[in-house]
Amino acid sequence: MRDREQEHRSELTLRDRGAYLVTTATSSVYRIDLSEATVERVDGYPRIVETPSDSRHSLRTLNRVRVGERGQWTLHPKADDADDGLLWYITSRIISIIAADAPPAVRDSTWHVLGPVHTDASLCARLRLSQSELDQLVQTDQILRVVTADGTDLYPAFQFGDDDSLLPGLAEVIAELAAGTSDAWTWWQYLVTPAAKRHGKTVWEILRDNRLNDAIRDAGQTAWAWKE
Repeated sequence: MRDREQEHRSELTLRDRGAYLVTTATSSVYRIDLSEATVERVDGYPRIVETPSDSRHSLRTLNRVRVGERGQWTLHPKADDADDGLLWYITSRIISIIAADAPPAVRDSTWHVLGPVHTDASLCARLRLSQSELDQLVQTDQILRVVTADGTDLYPAFQFGDDDSLLPGLAEVIAELAAGTSDAWTWWQYLVTPAAKRHGKTVWEILRDNRLNDAIRDAGQTAWAWKE
C-alpha cells in the first residue's frame, strides 16, 4: 500500500514523476502527468469559454504548483489553439495535490482534515427532525450539507454543539463565502481550517464564541481572495 505521505503533496515540480490530481478553490481538478509532461482539466464547473488547459496539452514549464497558492504553468500550443505563441495558465488557489492513481478519491482524501460527518439518518435522529425539516434548515443555510460524487448527503459534525445546538451565524458566513465560490466542500474546508490571523482558531470556533462580526469580516475577505 502506498504511504499516505506519498499520496498527498504540498508542491509539484518538473523534477517529480507520476500523475497527480490538483484541486483548486473553485473546484477545478487538473490532472498533471509529470512522467509525460502533460496537463488537462478533468473535473469542475462548465466554463463559458474553454481554456487550453481544458484539453490535454504538453507542459513547457511548471512555474508554481503549491498548496495554498495559485497554480501557474506554461503550455506548448497545439495546431488548433487560437494563440500560436507560449500559453500561460494561472489557476485559483490550490487546496490539494494527490497522486492520481492512489485511493481514496480526491474528495475523500481530505476527510481526516475536515473531520467527522453525519448522514441524513444519523442527523435526523440526533436532532429529532424529519427529512423535510432538515432540508429546510439546509436551504436557509442554517446547516451545511455537502454531497459526495455518488450522491450521498453528508453533514459536517463541527456545526452541532454538545447540546445539539446549531452553529450560530452560519447562514451569515455562508452568504459571504458564496460571493467567492458556490462549492460547499470549499466552505467546509475554510470553516475548519485554523489560521494565524485568528490566533490559531477556526471560523466555526469563532462563531461558537459569539464573535459573528469577526467571522463575517474574515469570510468576506476570504471570498474576495477566491475571486481574484
